[in-house]
Amino acid sequence: MTDALLTARGIARAYGRGDTAHTVLAGIDLDARAGELVVVRGASGTGKTTLLSILAGLDAPDAGAVTVDGRELASLSEAEAAELRRDTLGFVAQTFGLIPLLTAAENVEVPLRIARTAPSERDARVAAALDAVGLSAHTRQRPDELSGGQQQRVAIARALVTHPRILIADEPTSQLDSATGAAIMDVIVARVRDDNVAAIVATHDPAVVERADRVVDVGAHAD
Repeated sequence: MTDALLTARGIARAYGRGDTAHTVLAGIDLDARAGELVVVRGASGTGKTTLLSILAGLDAPDAGAVTVDGRELASLSEAEAAELRRDTLGFVAQTFGLIPLLTAAENVEVPLRIARTAPSERDARVAAALDAVGLSAHTRQRPDELSGGQQQRVAIARALVTHPRILIADEPTSQLDSATGAAIMDVIVARVRDDNVAAIVATHDPAVVERADRVVDVGAHAD
């Protein structure tokens, strides 16, 4: 098996200070290798979202270190961290993070524009990504014209459109019915297997857990 594309060691995070401090993560270790689906499992409030934000470099741990593609996140400048997220990571937030004024296609296109991808390639990639999540008929609709589940699928398409080496997804099936959720996981697993993507998915959905190569439980050591 190849070396891990993403490694986390001893990740700890608490909110508040002194007597009011609340530990949400304590001593979490995690490895994600190419071609592997790692599921982060835990009940609501046990730190899954916090951990994924730390792994993506969007939050900093109180202790521990995250290494992505051989580079420790804490050692990177702001510009280097932004470049790493742009070129290596695909991130699906639980809140989706869609831009309200843009259509579904334009939202998916954003990271390709940032990467200065050629227009013809942008169009082809956006169309393919929206087709993969079953939204070809909704390309011109804005987020407020889409259901929560459709918005979630737009966010997934946006994360996948750059062909990331590492995919980090926070509850990617939470707004979906079981059949659509299974179809979306088929898309993610296909990327993992066919493109050697390292995927880290936070979930409490047993159907997603069943598809994992490895499971990391969080919350067991939190206060």
